[in-house]
Amino acid sequence: MTPARSPRSLLGLRVAALLETLVFLALALALDRHFGAGDRFAGVTPHPFWAIVLLVSAQYGAKEGLAAALLASAAFLAGNLPEQGFSEDLHAWLLRATTEPILWIFAAIGIGDIRDGHRRERDSLREELREAREQAEGLADAYERLSRLKDHLEARVAGQ
Repeated sequence: MTPARSPRSLLGLRVAALLETLVFLALALALDRHFGAGDRFAGVTPHPFWAIVLLVSAQYGAKEGLAAALLASAAFLAGNLPEQGFSEDLHAWLLRATTEPILWIFAAIGIGDIRDGHRRERDSLREELREAREQAEGLADAYERLSRLKDHLEARVAGQ
């Protein structure tokens, strides 16, 4: 069995996940700029950035999902913070501005942890399968040796 190639990583994150996230965000922002209102989908429910956060979290795990959530948050908020209302206090404004990114982060961690648990279980099962195959090969080898020994002893007894 050939050893599995480890995926390329950057800062402990899979490069494929980062590229997928960046390409999605770039395409989404380009679509919003050319065909949308240019407000980074602020009025769209559910927000399109949910798609990449959920997909990356489910496909790659918590670390990559968190990176996708942080990149989506940066793409959503950078230079696009909503105006603070006249009668709105600072905490209410911060909550209104960051509700969606905070939800992305929590969802990425939750779904990513589930994915990571499945990955650990799969790796454990693969290891158990490898050990079971080694044991089966050992038993088959022992059976073959015993069978050859039995044939040799039968031939010796028949010769006497």
